[in-house]
Formats: sequence, C-alpha cells, structure tokens
Amino acid sequence: MSVVLEKELPNNWVVTSLGEILTPSKEKFDPDFESNKTFIGLEHIESNTGKIIGNGSSREVRSTKSIFNDGDVLYGKLRPYLNKVAVSTFNGICSTDILVFPKNSNLESKFVAWFLSTNEFVRFANGTVSGIQHPRTSFEKIYQYSFPLPPLNEQKRIVAKIEELFSLVDSVKENLEKTKLLLKQYRQSILKHAFEGKLTEELRTENKTSNQWQILSLDQVSDVIDPHPSHRAPPEEFEGFPFVGIGDIDENGNINLKNCRKVPEKFISQQEKSYEIKDGSIGYARVGTVGKVVKLKKHNFRYSLSPTLSIINSKENIFPKFLFYQLQSNLFFQQVRTNLTGTTRDAIGITKLRKIQVYIPSLNEQKKIATKIEESFSIIEKNEKLVDSLLLQYSQIKNSILKQAFKGKLVPQDPNDEPAEILLQKIKQEKQKIIKETVKPRKKKNGK
Repeated sequence: MSVVLEKELPNNWVVTSLGEILTPSKEKFDPDFESNKTFIGLEHIESNTGKIIGNGSSREVRSTKSIFNDGDVLYGKLRPYLNKVAVSTFNGICSTDILVFPKNSNLESKFVAWFLSTNEFVRFANGTVSGIQHPRTSFEKIYQYSFPLPPLNEQKRIVAKIEELFSLVDSVKENLEKTKLLLKQYRQSILKHAFEGKLTEELRTENKTSNQWQILSLDQVSDVIDPHPSHRAPPEEFEGFPFVGIGDIDENGNINLKNCRKVPEKFISQQEKSYEIKDGSIGYARVGTVGKVVKLKKHNFRYSLSPTLSIINSKENIFPKFLFYQLQSNLFFQQVRTNLTGTTRDAIGITKLRKIQVYIPSLNEQKKIATKIEESFSIIEKNEKLVDSLLLQYSQIKNSILKQAFKGKLVPQDPNDEPAEILLQKIKQEKQKIIKETVKPRKKKNGK
C-alpha cells in the first residue's frame, strides 16, 4: 500500500484511498439477451498512453461482459504491467479483464486514470497479481492504495496541464523519431553517392584517372561461403559449443550467446576445417533478416555458424571495408530483393547471392571511399546516440510530470477552491448512490 503523507501535499488536499472514492461496476451485459453494443477488449487500449485505439462489436462475443458508460474509467487488471488505462468517451461493453469505475460528478475521471498510470501504482498493482499464465490483480488487492485528492477544480486544472505537457513531449518524440529516420536515410544517401563514384570525383579529376569502374559478380571479388552446406540441424548437446545465427551477432561482430543452441565439438571441428574467419570477414544474412550485414571476428571461444548467413572473405585487391559498406547499400539490396524466395520467411540462395553485381574502382579509390564513409557515419552515429538518449528519457519525462501532478506541484492552488475534505464526503455519497443504482446481471433466455 502506498504511503502518501498529508504534510507533503498542499493544505487543501486530503489523503484517501482508492476504496473510498471508487467502486467497480457490477453491471453486466448478456450477449444472449441484449442488443448490439460497441465492445472494448484489452487489445483496444494502448499501453501507457490512455488511448482507446479500436473497438469491436458485441456480436463477436459469446460470454458475459461488463457495461461501461461515457466518462467511466477503464482499468486493465490482466497483466497490469501493460498499463492499460483509459477514460471512455462513449457507452459500450468491455472484457471482464477490465475493471469499470463509474463516473462520479465530484471526481475528474481523467485525474483518476492518470493516477492509475503512474509508475509507482503500476509496480504496486503488478506486485499483487495471482496466476502464472494469466496474472491478474483485483480491486480487493488495490483498494487500500493511498490516493492524494485535490479540490475538483484543481483536478481539472491538473488534467489540462498534464495533457498540455504530454502533447509537447509527444511532439518532441515525433520529431526525434523523424530525425532518426532522416539519419537512416542520410546513411543510404552517402552509400548511394559512394558507389556511384560521386564521393571521389575530385580524386579522379586530380589524378586524371579514368572514371571507369568494373562491374563484377560478388564471387569474383570475394569467397562467398556457406558455413553449413547440408543445412541439417546439428544435434544439440548440453555441454557443447555455441551454434550462432545472424540474429546473435551485432554489426561489429560481438556475439550474444544467450539464445544460442549448443552443438557437439565434432560439428565445430568440421566447420573450422571448411572456412576461416579472417580480419575483414563479413557476415551476410541470407535467411529471415535478409540484408543484415555484420563484421565477423575471432573470439576467445569456439563457435560455429548457422546457414542463416554467408561468410564473405574479400579477395586480393579488394578492400574489406569497401565491400562491407557496399553490401549495406540499397544498390546491392535491390538486386538481392529481386532474387528472394521463401514462403514463411525471406531467403536468398547461396548461388544467387554469389552472382549479385558489385561496383569496383581501383584499390586506392576503394580505400578513399571507405574512409569518407567512415567519417560521415561517425558523425551520424553520434547524432543517433544523442537521439536514442533523448528517446529513452521520453517515458521518464512523462512519469516526472505525473509525479509532480500528484504532489500538488504541477499547477498553482486556488484558495477559492472547495477544500478536498468537503469534496471527499460528496464523492462517498455519490459512490453509494452509484452502488444502489447498479443494475444486477440479467438472466439469459429460458432462465439459463
């Protein structure tokens, strides 16, 4: 149970509990008896935002549901960590995994909903769940949770301020996400210019060299190796060695062993004889996440590679970094895309991959291009890290706003507002009235 100290709150606030101000509706809808209504399931409430993002129809449901009305608070009690809370703007029915708190004219519904969305309450509710496959909380487990109650007019001012600030934060987030997309597009723009020869036009002009590049197949400039040609899944061995797929390797060649199967040493030894990981070795995803390009490197542990990727080792007069960047370009991937097969997931055969065209200048120009790309990508990566850092603060900023709101620090107090002590009595009186007026569940036809 949360402990809110009255001395920490403004003078005209009061500390109460959820149980004193709320009561879940028991009004039910019987699909065998009632007419068609709008249906809301947990899937129709967006996590963390307070938004209803869709709806269904009572014609699609078979079991008894809860009835809600315009202005009621809808609280998802199944997996409360998902933080699915909303205020309805229409009448309808909802899943019984949603608690319905009827609208009280002396209590701002959105103020209640935002309180139920705070990180502190979400953590508390999640600690009260029972059930393994379908963890649920209940009103009986949360009703004692402390609730800071301000005057009604201040509740409305707080809600207006929360929505104003959240709108600004959402706008900033949207702009950051657009910036991230633009940085990604800028990467491809650099690669496009690089492999059209535009990054090094001045170099060729100064050296009075030919603009002619060679168009070759990938297997003419590199060894394209299938690490596991049989494609038969090796047997699993508890004390074996990691069997690494493309999804386990990041762009810089670091391997996450968490989800790797373990295979026998015999299998590892066979692979180690069939290929070599060198300085500059590249991994190219051929199955699933086709087009993902990673650096491969030796590690201080033995591992084998799955056929979801191909090993690409540059041949003589091919600068590995140049090839690494070209494999990331849309110029290369567009050719790959036209050769994709597979029904459940995309794939490109090793033979077709080997015949994809690459564009090759002199070795000196390859090195210059790789250097220019690295310099540009370094600037992009710094900006991407900054954007990611700001995006990580997004939810923290919102929670900080809510913290300030429920401490009475978000908006100024008005001494002319009716004190919360008087308001609390009105809330309790109306709550009792709501309980008495709640319609009991209606029986099915034929009395069943």
